[in-house]
Amino acid sequence: MTERNELNAIIQLLEDPDPEVYEVVSNKLVEYGTALVPSLLQVQYTSTSDLMQDRIDAIIHQIQLKTAIEQFKQWQSISNPSIIEGLMLVSAIVNVHFDKEATLQLFEQIRKSCWLELNNYLTALEKITTLNSVLFNHIHFKGELDMSKEEQLFNIEFVLQFKKGNMLSMGALYMALAQVLDLPVKLIKVEDHYLLAYVDSQISFLDPEQKPVESIQFFINPLLGDIYSMEEIEAFLKTQEVDFEKDNFPFHTNQSLLLHYTENMFQFYTYKEAYDLADLLKAFLNEVTPP
Repeated sequence: MTERNELNAIIQLLEDPDPEVYEVVSNKLVEYGTALVPSLLQVQYTSTSDLMQDRIDAIIHQIQLKTAIEQFKQWQSISNPSIIEGLMLVSAIVNVHFDKEATLQLFEQIRKSCWLELNNYLTALEKITTLNSVLFNHIHFKGELDMSKEEQLFNIEFVLQFKKGNMLSMGALYMALAQVLDLPVKLIKVEDHYLLAYVDSQISFLDPEQKPVESIQFFINPLLGDIYSMEEIEAFLKTQEVDFEKDNFPFHTNQSLLLHYTENMFQFYTYKEAYDLADLLKAFLNEVTPP
């Protein structure tokens, strides 16, 4: 029996109602890794068995979970890892049909549209105003305030395709675009509020080895693209009775952003009682979160 025929025979055993047989078969199929996913999807597409459909979904999720854990450990070891790569990695855990190539193409199209409108002669405020005009007026991105409304708003492929996201996914996408465009924009969270901050870094001429001093020039609303001064944000947060330190806003690094993103996805699926997907994200977090 050829390897291909043997693999097909193993896949067909997924319809066996015996739980012990399924456990052996699923463990064997997971060992094949991501190379097996297209074959499983093909079988799933032609199958009329609900049991087969559900079991193939479960196996693909386990394959993608295993792959995501391995890739994330490599990703977070890089000094400045790509945010979009991280967002794709996390989205794929819960979406068996996630298309990485299509997502990258969408991101690249948006990056290019923004890059064509920017130049080095613009001030920081002019650059962000231009970027916001492209994203919200030309491409027509729109944000959803309620983060518990749609699960797809955490899926970066959906966000890029339909130009719609929640506070966190829009903020993460904006930060990802800003980094590839060499704009020093960072995502911050104060209580239940997400904001983007344009951060200026000053290096001491007397001591170049000293860590750069970072200061916020202005803030950006990730849902609308509106720009606010420090004074306006201070006044708003005071009306919300939010405690904050003006000189110590909690910036997200790329690594902390992805862990925070995954934690919010876990909380969302738990709230929606989609416990099978929540369990996948919890298993991922348990493996990649520092003790």
